Amino acid sequence: METSQTSIQNTKATRREFVSAFSAAGVGLSMLGSPAAKGATASGKTMVVIFLRGGADALSLVPPAATKWASDYFTSRPNIQIPLSTTAELTGGDGWRLHPKFETFQQLWNANDLAVIMGTGSPNVTRSHFEQQDLIEKGLIHNTANGGLGYLARAMPLTPGFSTLGGISVGDRLALALSGHNGSIALDLKPENLSAINSLKGRGWNVPTGLSERLKRGWIQDRVAASAPSIAAMQATNAIDLIAASQPGDGLSPEADYKIPQIRNAVGMMLRLPNMKYVTVDVEGWDTHINMGTPTTGTFSGLVHNLDSAIGHMRKDLEAAGRWQDTCVVVMTEFGRPLKENGNKGLDHGRGGAAFIIGGGVGRGVFTAPSFSLRT
Repeated sequence: METSQTSIQNTKATRREFVSAFSAAGVGLSMLGSPAAKGATASGKTMVVIFLRGGADALSLVPPAATKWASDYFTSRPNIQIPLSTTAELTGGDGWRLHPKFETFQQLWNANDLAVIMGTGSPNVTRSHFEQQDLIEKGLIHNTANGGLGYLARAMPLTPGFSTLGGISVGDRLALALSGHNGSIALDLKPENLSAINSLKGRGWNVPTGLSERLKRGWIQDRVAASAPSIAAMQATNAIDLIAASQPGDGLSPEADYKIPQIRNAVGMMLRLPNMKYVTVDVEGWDTHINMGTPTTGTFSGLVHNLDSAIGHMRKDLEAAGRWQDTCVVVMTEFGRPLKENGNKGLDHGRGGAAFIIGGGVGRGVFTAPSFSLRT
């Protein structure tokens, strides 16, 4: 998606129609900024942001295999193209198709629970993964100071129903999008850690390590200030108390079925803490410079299959708990890849990515940013 030669514009969807289509989920054109994050939970929804780290290729996730630009696409990708015969039609999708491993996504489209946005990302021209990810999570075009607040952190205090613990990053680090607000915390919910929490059965934090008590006594306060517990300690004890006092969610699909355990753990936390407004999950591995593989085998196909499985089981488990209609899932990446494949049967860094908005009542459609173009 470089050196524009062929412009792709959705002739059916105006800005007004686009915003209207997502009114139920509260997601607008500016989905990477705090106004959209606030809107996503305006009606009590939980917003789950799944970040595909590494620059997922938009034209493999959503190939233009039946559009008027298909010939350019097939010519530019002799080895890694997604053939038309392997994809299913998206009714009303203007010729765009989904990767053949997106079986659940196809079902979501048919159920009017999936919208696709092409050409998403920061307008900054940097090709650095880390800089682009930081810009997106800060909601900025340029890396200027903004008080250290991520876009979700800025939205959090404006969100109806916000509680003292409003945002969780599932992993060992707090997502930059949630940083800067005391109502956010990172929880490294590895299976063994989640099992320890589940064993509490709502009886309070009572494990041999006594971690919570040490934190409450200011166990780490001397690392920050001798006069008061650190913010990190207060956040940790707050999270421990809330989680320990909650009841474990029963009936989650097995971890092996989810394929991506951190997404399963995110669902578990959503069911334990129904007032949670923002959840972030990182999914690594999308930097596909070499040997992407075929539509049915290889690196990229495996990544898509795992994501599809995780979203499918997330939907199943949230529907069983009556929470699917209260959830808005945003699947995004920092940038896309060029139209033309490289000499290693892969793709180098490019621009415009693809994003998916998923959830009950979202509606469906393929929408392109005004500046989006297919480039050779």
